[in-house]
Amino acid sequence: MIMNKENVHKLTNGLKFLFRGFSAISSDKSLWKWALIPVLIDLALLIFVFFSSLDLVGSIVTTGLSFIFSSTSGLLYSLLYYPLYLILYVAFVVMAIYLVYIIGSVIASPFNSFIAEKILMNRGLIKEQPFELGRWLKLSLRMLGISLVRALIFIFFGLFLFIFSFLPGVNIVTSFLAFIIIAFDNMDYSYEAAGLGLSDRFNHLKNNTFLFSGMGVVIGATLLIPGLTLLVMPLMVAGCADSYNSTK
Repeated sequence: MIMNKENVHKLTNGLKFLFRGFSAISSDKSLWKWALIPVLIDLALLIFVFFSSLDLVGSIVTTGLSFIFSSTSGLLYSLLYYPLYLILYVAFVVMAIYLVYIIGSVIASPFNSFIAEKILMNRGLIKEQPFELGRWLKLSLRMLGISLVRALIFIFFGLFLFIFSFLPGVNIVTSFLAFIIIAFDNMDYSYEAAGLGLSDRFNHLKNNTFLFSGMGVVIGATLLIPGLTLLVMPLMVAGCADSYNSTK
């Protein structure tokens, strides 16, 4: 890979893909309702996870310490309880957000499919067609099946990511690869709308490595705020569709 003018342009486009997604949705007001429905679903799931985690983690820590202490009152008990609670809560929430992302992506697949298809139509990359419930349901069911397969792959990959997260240096590489995979996952809606085969999808990834790298950096940045990745998922799908159009 050579950092020439074209690749710098692709990297820059990747870094701006969320803004491109916002612009693409804003230019077609009809897309906002398709974007907001999955956001509200993901937000409800996140709120449920955060609040249910409080009691669950507390009970796990209490049960674990009960094997050591006969009483829950005492300085040593408190000194162990709160650090353990914080560590376990953070670990639990991180894994929960990962699972919510998988569940949310499956639930949101029909809406994301429409967003990607409509943006590619607006950009003239695929033929403009009026909304038809039957055609949308057919595309949605196909993408739902693909999303379920991807969810299984993501769960399997997540286990390896969890293991490698304990290896200094390696965890940075695997995390960045995970961000690129998420970008590729969001781009898949555009691939499906454009009718690309599997080999064409991987060729597009290979030919636009800098574009996906830029997207990966942005996706990694969204993880700094727990849950933000889920809430901006429609913008990711829209940004990927607009970015795909720019590569054609």
